[in-house]
Parts: sequence; C-alpha cells; structure tokens
Amino acid sequence: ASPAKFQKTVMKSLYYLFNDLMRITDLEIYGHTGATSPELYRYHSPEYPHFLETIEKKMDYQESYDGPIIQEIHKMVRKNSDKPVLFISLSDGQPSGNQYGGPEAISKMQQIMEKAKRDNFVTVGIGIQYFSSPGLYQYSVVVNNLDETHSIAQVINKAVKENLVVD
Repeated sequence: ASPAKFQKTVMKSLYYLFNDLMRITDLEIYGHTGATSPELYRYHSPEYPHFLETIEKKMDYQESYDGPIIQEIHKMVRKNSDKPVLFISLSDGQPSGNQYGGPEAISKMQQIMEKAKRDNFVTVGIGIQYFSSPGLYQYSVVVNNLDETHSIAQVINKAVKENLVVD
C-alpha cells in the first residue's frame, strides 16, 4: 500500500472505532496539505457529518504544514468545547512547506504541542514510514510495514487508558 492509501485506511478504521465509542458530535477529522501555504480539509465535524463521502475525494498530497494546521485545529476545537481531546496525527514526514521547515519549524511545533497538552489535548503521533521528531507527541509510533496496524491500536489504547474516560 502507498502511504496515502494507508493513511486513508487508518483514518477509516479510526472513524469506525470512535464513531462506535463516542457521540458523533464529539468527533472531528481533518487533513491538510498545500503547495505554497497550508490547506485544511474537513472530512468530518459535528456541523459537517460527511466523513464517508469526503474521505474518498482525491487530495493532492504536497507539503506538511503540521505546526500551523495543529495550531488552527486547536483553536477551532476549543472555540466549541472545553472537553478533553484525543488528538491523533498521521504523518509521512516532518513539518515542511514553502518557507517552512527544518529545526525552526520543529521548535515552533514543540511549542504548539506543549500548549495543546496543557489545554487537555492528549497527543498521539503516527509516523508513516518516517518520523523526524517523535518526541513532539505524548505518544507516538512509527509504522514501517504498511500491512501491519497493531502498533497503532496499541499506542491509541495506551493514550486513552492513561488519560481519558470515553462516555
């Protein structure tokens, strides 16, 4: 499987898992890319419950503006809720983009992740065949064999058990 196909498969699995475990109004799924600036794609949110249709749309995978996107999602979620959040990031690379990347972007992303953690976001990073800075997330795993997903279930299970009570 390609990293993009694997990412969609994992997103679908997580959607079905969390859709069964929690209220659908508490589930939000986003993706991002962009050639010259970050582009945020909403796959599912309480006001836009269309995951199964939107996940099949072709997304032109380009750059990974991880820091600015995570910062924006943090703001969006906190505008509507103060509940604890399980934030899962699937990534096949390091923060990169037009005039964005390298040690400076990683340092800024560490600040963004620390702020989210202090704001009751439990962060899980899933690296798809690569992770430049696994320490950015409270919990992380790198999946090298795209035919095996048990390590993803293990890291999410650990994050949930140690931090959250799912209603």
